[in-house]
Formats: sequence, structure tokens, C-alpha cells
Amino acid sequence: MRDVHDQVDEEDPTADILHGFIEKLEQYAWMVEAENREPTTEVTEPAHAASV
Repeated sequence: MRDVHDQVDEEDPTADILHGFIEKLEQYAWMVEAENREPTTEVTEPAHAASV
């Protein structure tokens, strides 16, 4: 997608529709990746909660 973006920018630097579309797709891709991410550590209780 970025390759096409660069080519379009060379021809028409005011291609705002394409810029907005790419921005939204990148946001959606980030959200999907974050939603599907597996935890890398276990959640533990704070030290002060264990002593109470």
C-alpha cells in the first residue's frame, strides 16, 4: 500500500483521499493485531495485596 502511496504522491501530492484511506487501514490493522496478540507474561498480584 505504501508503494502505491509513494507513486501517487509523485503524480498528485494532494491525494488526500488516498492518505485518509491508508491511515484508516493502518489503524484497523493495528487494532486487529492488538486484539489477537497473545500475552507474553502472567499477571500477578501486587506485593502489598498479598500481605493484606
